[in-house]
Amino acid sequence: MEIKKLKNFLDEYLKIAEIEDVSVNGLQVEGKKNVNKICFAVDACAETFKLAKKENADMLFVHHGMIWGGIKKVT
Repeated sequence: MEIKKLKNFLDEYLKIAEIEDVSVNGLQVEGKKNVNKICFAVDACAETFKLAKKENADMLFVHHGMIWGGIKKVT
């Protein structure tokens, strides 16, 4: 699936624009254009990234992202 289509679907479904939060919700780091395998975790940290890589994940969904206030995303 194209990442842009997945992002747009989730942003709309989860009403990302309506959520006021100190964290940055939604896609934080852009990667591959197509996603076939997704891993899920609670926290974005070095160990989580290593495990996602080991599983050959194209995308990682986390509850606690990397960006809290300030910058909006890494491209």
